[in-house]
Amino acid sequence: MKRKTAAITVLTIVSAGILTALPAFAEGSWSGSLTSVTTGFESRRWSDMNSDAAATTIKLYNCRDYLGSGSNVNAYLELFKDRFGPDPSVGTKTFTNCGTSTGSTQSWGRGTQDDYYFVFQGSNRGNASFSASVTVKY
Repeated sequence: MKRKTAAITVLTIVSAGILTALPAFAEGSWSGSLTSVTTGFESRRWSDMNSDAAATTIKLYNCRDYLGSGSNVNAYLELFKDRFGPDPSVGTKTFTNCGTSTGSTQSWGRGTQDDYYFVFQGSNRGNASFSASVTVKY
């Protein structure tokens, strides 16, 4: 009986150590899809309260355009802060080979407390209809 109690105690201590060693998670995230969008399409808005040290990252995967899918599909997204008046750009990123199930993830670093959205700026195969799965973490 003492061995069983000792084993449970050790397991509890090890488990507690593992749980406290886990990295901090992003404040928020959302997933969705882009379906037959064209250049200039604006995503939904989200609010980053900057309550953590997480970077703003976007993952595009299973990208397709009018030519179909494939690892050679690249997409361009520009991140903006949603403000009254002209919205300042945070920068444009290239999502290389996003036509696979693993896709491509880009980071804009840790942002300030603000509302954000991205704009689809086209793909390497033209500005026609584009579809993809998307995950945003902030």
